Amino acid sequence: MSEFYIDFNENYQISTKKKMVFIGFGLLLITLGLYVLIRDTVFHKTFSSIMSPILNILMGLSFLYQSNRVSLFKANNFIRITSDSIEYKFWRFQKPIKIDWININDINIKPTRIEFYSNDNETVSMNLSYLSLSTVNKIKPKIREIAIEKNIKMK
Repeated sequence: MSEFYIDFNENYQISTKKKMVFIGFGLLLITLGLYVLIRDTVFHKTFSSIMSPILNILMGLSFLYQSNRVSLFKANNFIRITSDSIEYKFWRFQKPIKIDWININDINIKPTRIEFYSNDNETVSMNLSYLSLSTVNKIKPKIREIAIEKNIKMK
């Protein structure tokens, strides 16, 4: 059996239309912020008249950032299913979890979760609610296939 691997960072992309909306709105906020900042600093010079356009500029920059994700902030989320083990990490602050097929006694496949019952009465629950339905529909058959191959009971 070949390795089944999904890198969730590659799957996350912003659509072109949404990217154009973010860029347009970001540039609009930056332009308005600069205009108001220049106009108000010449005439009023109060703290609130300076802070408001600066916040507009920062908001515009955040919209521009949202349109172009920086690779430094990738969370390295993945799932790898092989004939020996399952290893996965679905969200940023989760440590990668590795489950060896040798240690699994039963599997309970539910709509949003897969529970692995080990030989030493330990239960590991793989929460699939973080994933899209199409990804879940790719993962479940692969786990069923290997479970049947390894003669693991399924509930």
